[in-house]
Amino acid sequence: MSKQESKLKTVWKKIECNPWLYSLAEVLFTLLVSNAAVLVAAYIFMLNQIEPVEISVWSVFADQLMKFIKPTEIIVFILAIIAPTIWILLKNVEGWKHLRFWAFLLIIQVVVVVVSVVIFATSLAGFANNKSLTNSSAVFCLFFAIVVWYITLVYQKAVIDKSGDQIEPPTPGKGSGEAIVKSLEGR
Repeated sequence: MSKQESKLKTVWKKIECNPWLYSLAEVLFTLLVSNAAVLVAAYIFMLNQIEPVEISVWSVFADQLMKFIKPTEIIVFILAIIAPTIWILLKNVEGWKHLRFWAFLLIIQVVVVVVSVVIFATSLAGFANNKSLTNSSAVFCLFFAIVVWYITLVYQKAVIDKSGDQIEPPTPGKGSGEAIVKSLEGR
C-alpha cells in the first residue's frame, strides 16, 4: 500500500469518527451524484462556447438548474430528501433522550412537507400564477430540507448509532445469567 493510500485511509477514518464531517460528506456526495447530469451538461455547455467565458462551471450549473428545473421537480427532490429523515426520527422515537430537539426537527420537516405539497399541488393544477414566489418558495424549502437532512444525519450518527455503546454488558456473576448457563451445561 502506498503512502498516499495510507494517508487517504487515515483521513477517511478521521472523517468517519466525526459525525459532523461524515454527515457532510454523505450529503455532498448524494447531492453531487444526484445532480451529476446537470453538472456535466453545464460543463459541455461551457466547452461548446466559441468565446472564452469568464464564468465558472458552478455558476452555469446553478443557472441551468434554475432555468430548466420546474418547482414541481424541486418539490419531488425535497420530498425524496425529507422522507428518509422523517423515517429516521419516527423509527427511533422511543430512544430519544432529547425529545424537544426531536420534536423541533419533526415540526420543521412537517412544515417543509406541507409547503412543498401545496406548491406541488397548485403548480400541477395550474393555480400557481406567481411563478417568482413559487420558485423562491421551492428553493427555500429545498434549502431547509437539506439543512434538516444534514442535522438529522448528524444526530443519527452522534446519538442514535452510538446509543448501544453506552450500554455495558453485565459482568460475570450471579446477575449476568452465568449461573444459569453453567447449570444448563452440567445437564
